[in-house]
Amino acid sequence: MGYWRIVSIFFISCLAIGCATMPSLRMPRPSSWICYYGKIPKGSSLKSIDLAILDPDNVPNVLKYTKNGTVCVGYVSVGEAEDYRFYWENIKDAPFIIEENEDWEGNYYIDPRSEQWKSLLINEVIPKVLNRGYKGIFLDTLDTAEYLEWKYPDEYEGAVDGMVDLVRAIRQRYPSIVMVSNNGYPLLYRIAPYIDAVLVEDLYTTYDFETGTYGIQDPHVTEEHRAMLTDISTRYHVPILTLDYIDPNDTTGKRSIESSSVLDGFYPHVGDINLELLPAQIQKEGAR
Repeated sequence: MGYWRIVSIFFISCLAIGCATMPSLRMPRPSSWICYYGKIPKGSSLKSIDLAILDPDNVPNVLKYTKNGTVCVGYVSVGEAEDYRFYWENIKDAPFIIEENEDWEGNYYIDPRSEQWKSLLINEVIPKVLNRGYKGIFLDTLDTAEYLEWKYPDEYEGAVDGMVDLVRAIRQRYPSIVMVSNNGYPLLYRIAPYIDAVLVEDLYTTYDFETGTYGIQDPHVTEEHRAMLTDISTRYHVPILTLDYIDPNDTTGKRSIESSSVLDGFYPHVGDINLELLPAQIQKEGAR
C-alpha cells in the first residue's frame, strides 16, 4: 500500500473517531464567543463573534450570521426534556421521563439509557436544528447522568455509560457537525474524542438559585477543575470555553473573570444567569 494512501486512511479514521492527537477541523478556536438564549436584535450581524451558541427556537434562521463567518451552534438538551419544545406532547408520559428539575421549571430529567430518547434526538431534534442553518449542536444537561446515579444508584446504574453512548451515537450519525459539550465532568475524558470544544460553567463564579445571588467559586474547586480541563485540552486538542455568571452591572468583576480564564489558557464568556443579555458591541449593532 502506498505511503499517501496510508496517510489518507489514517486521516479519515481520525476524523471518524475524533483522534486525540489531532485538533478538530470542524471548528477553529474562538477568540470571541457567546452563549445567548434570547432573540437577536434586528440589524445585528454577529460579525465580531467567532462562535455563537443560540436557542434555535428563538433564532430559527442563522444563515445571515453564518455567511459572515460566525459558527452558529444550536442548543440541544440531551439530559432533560423541555415542556416548551415541539416534541413534548408526544413524550410527556413516556417512561424515560423521570422528574422535574427543581431549579428550572418545565425541564424534566430523562433516563439517558433510553433508546426512545436517543432516537428522538438523533432523528428529530438534531435534524430540526441543522435544517435551520446551524453548523452543529450544544450538548447541554450532560450532568443528568451523574445526578441520577448519585440520587438513585440502584435504579439508574449505568446512566453515565448511557450518556457516553448517546454522545458517541450522535457523532457517528453526524460525523461532520460541530459538537460542543457542557459540563459533565465525570464524562469528559470519555466523550472528548467525539466533541470539538468543552464548555464548563461556574469555573470562577457561582450562582445561588434560592437567593438569586452571584458569588465566587471555591478556589479549591476552581483549581481541581482547572487542572482537569488543562489536561483534557492538551490531550485532545479541544478548546476550553468558560461560561461564568455575574451581576450584569459588575463590569470590574467581569473583566477579572475574563482575565483569569485567558491566563489559564481558556476562552471566556461572562453573562447573566438567564443568558439573555448580549455583549455591548452586538447590542450596538442591533440599535443602528
